[in-house]
Amino acid sequence: MTSSVIRIDRLVRLGTAVSLAMVLTGCSTLRLPAFLPTGGGEPRSLYVDNDGAPLRPSENAMLYQKVREAKAQNSIVLQIAGTDEPLRVLPLPGEGKSVFVSDLLNQTGVLQKIGRIDATLYRDAPGMPGGIRMAVKMNTDCDQVRPESDYSLRPGDRLTVQKARNPPLNGLLQSLLNI
Repeated sequence: MTSSVIRIDRLVRLGTAVSLAMVLTGCSTLRLPAFLPTGGGEPRSLYVDNDGAPLRPSENAMLYQKVREAKAQNSIVLQIAGTDEPLRVLPLPGEGKSVFVSDLLNQTGVLQKIGRIDATLYRDAPGMPGGIRMAVKMNTDCDQVRPESDYSLRPGDRLTVQKARNPPLNGLLQSLLNI
C-alpha cells in the first residue's frame, strides 16, 4: 500500500510539473475558433477594423513623434485645441536669439483669432514623455502673458492653447488672489 501511495504522489507531482511547464512556456492544446464577422465569410484578424484598414497611431503617439521631430529640427510644437490642424511644428530662430511665449502667440496670430486663451507650456525632459508642465499665466483679460511666466522657448517645447473657459471669473479670482 505504501508503494501505491508513493506512485500516486509521483504522478501528481509529474502532472503538476508538466502543467506548470505548459502554462509558463505558452504551450497549449486548446484551439480557439477564428473570429468570423456576422454573416459568415472568411475569418478576420482581431487586429484590424471591419474595413480591413490597418491600425492608426493614437493622438499621444502622434504628439510624442511631433515633439521628437521638433527637438531634432530646433523647433517647437504648437498645439491649438479645436482647430483643423491641432499640431504644428514651428522653427525657432538660430542660436543667440530668444523667442518667448508672448512672441509666439502674437506672431502666429493665435491671440487675434481665439481671443482670450488658456495656455500651458510642456518642456521636454528626459524620462518624462509628456514633459514638465509649466503654467502660462495670463493677465486678468486672458489676452496677454504675464511677465513671470513668459518663458523662453527651447527646442522640443510644446505649447498648448485653448479658448479660455471662463475668463471673467478667472480674472475676478486672479484679482482677489493678488490683493
